[in-house]
Amino acid sequence: MSERLRTPILLFVISIVLFTGCKFIKDTIIPKQPKLDRAFTCEFELTAFEDDRDSKMVVKGDFTRFGTGIWEMNITEPETMKGLNLKYNEGKTTASLGALTLDIESEKLNSSAMFKRIFDTFDSCAAMHDIELYDNGEAAVYNGTDCSIAFDKETLLPTLLTFSDGITVDISSFCDLAERSAETEQTSE
Repeated sequence: MSERLRTPILLFVISIVLFTGCKFIKDTIIPKQPKLDRAFTCEFELTAFEDDRDSKMVVKGDFTRFGTGIWEMNITEPETMKGLNLKYNEGKTTASLGALTLDIESEKLNSSAMFKRIFDTFDSCAAMHDIELYDNGEAAVYNGTDCSIAFDKETLLPTLLTFSDGITVDISSFCDLAERSAETEQTSE
């Protein structure tokens, strides 16, 4: 092979190796594991139908995980839903707004109920022992079959839950309930 041909071919091979090497570094697996199998509370902002101006929905509030399948959600926005409280467990779900309370057997809930999808996603992720987290440059990301969860790369606290149908749940003020109760005990002494 002549020197004239060898140099362009060598440069081409080197560029492919560098390109795929950079891609590989971008998608490297993060060895640390998030600790979701615990009691926690956080604030959320759910956005649905973002591309449809007439149907766009933004819901804000907080939710608390007390254990596997035991959750509570409080809605603070929009005004039409403010004060809605959902208590969810594997046996019964209670929705209350002011003096109105509705109990539903949890197995009769529609699987597409948004709060149920959020809770079930976190519960199934918490039950996994070896979650594959990929570094996408900005976050550590777990990709499930119907969703992905982005975690802060340093703390491995969840920051964003995205469902395949475009619904997103921004997560902030994540707090371990055990840490919160320890802080509360210290301040009350």
